[in-house]
Formats: sequence, structure tokens, C-alpha cells
Amino acid sequence: FLAVHETSASALTSACWLLALDQEAQGQLHAEVLALPEPLTHQSLRFLRFGAAVFQETLRLYPPVSFFIRERVNEDTNLSVSATQGSQKTPEISRCPVGSLLTLSPWVIHRHDDYWPEPHQFRPERFLDGTASDQEILCRKEAWLPYGFGPRKCPGAAFAQQEALLVLAELIKHYQLFPGENQAPEWTGRLTFRSRAGVVLRLVPRPSI
Repeated sequence: FLAVHETSASALTSACWLLALDQEAQGQLHAEVLALPEPLTHQSLRFLRFGAAVFQETLRLYPPVSFFIRERVNEDTNLSVSATQGSQKTPEISRCPVGSLLTLSPWVIHRHDDYWPEPHQFRPERFLDGTASDQEILCRKEAWLPYGFGPRKCPGAAFAQQEALLVLAELIKHYQLFPGENQAPEWTGRLTFRSRAGVVLRLVPRPSI
């Protein structure tokens, strides 16, 4: 299963890789998919609560767009940033005049341990009400930005989520995913974030029901 160089395919490939590594999460998603009415439609997606959490957690760990560039256009301002000196963090002020280019990285923000508990762990429960901590609920609003933010947020975000869930649900319904032997992805961030040579998985057909 190889990803083409496009954001939705990149995110789906990352989701499949994470599920291949976490058979318990994959089993939970499979059970959720089997409980859906037939045929699977976009209306069914509201019942895929765990599936949505899997995809949102995938976007946190492997955002297809790993950085955004924005220009300061209205007025000069100052940015307060933290600098580490020894074991102490001290605030510093940086001037940001009109015309400045700012680079913001979802990859860095999504994996920053000031925001996310166990930031490098795949834990879809962060995006489920009832299991997420107060800190994670806050971060879902303020430190999760795979689609960008503000007026320039990706207009196709809702469609991308539906598309990904439909494909993922159909795939997990019919196949069990395992990582390919000795073929760990080599992740790289270019215009989009993806594996340099694709992601190799082993797909085992599930028994017909």
C-alpha cells in the first residue's frame, strides 16, 4: 500500500501504518465498523467515533502539511517567546514588523510536551470525550492545527475527514493490516509530509461474514 504524493493519501497511509503497529486499536476500529448499518455511507460516519479519533490522532502525529508560512500584513507587533537557559525558561520579546514571514509548524506544536501528554505516543483516546484529559481537550482546540487555522484554514477539511473515514472503514472491514517486514517508513517533510519511499504494509483478507 503505497502513498501517492497528496495530502489525503499521505494522511491515510500514516493512519494505516499506525493501525498496523497497534493491533488493539485496529481491532477496536474493526468492531466499530462492523456495527455500522449496510451499506456504508457518509451518514454512517457519525457513528465512527473511534475511527474519527484515530484519524485525528494520525493528523496530530503526522500532519500532511508540516509547516505554514504567514505574512504579517496589518501592523507591527511583538512576539513573546520562551527561551531556555539551563533549567529555566525565560520570556523573550521579538519584534515582528509588517512584511515579516512567520513559519508555524504543526509537527512541532503537535509533539510539544508543554501541550500534549506523552506527545509521541499514538493514543486516539485523546480525541474521545470521556477519556481525554482536560489538558488534551484544551489542546484539541488550541494546539491541533493540521488544516491550518483562521480565515485561511483548509476549506476542504470536513470533506477530507469524511473521505478518509470512508476509505479507512472499508479497508479495515475487509483487511487486517500488518507492517511489512524490515520496511519501516523513512518520514520526510517536504511540501507535504510523507515517507520517502512509501509505506509497505501486509494486508490479510478478513473472513467473510
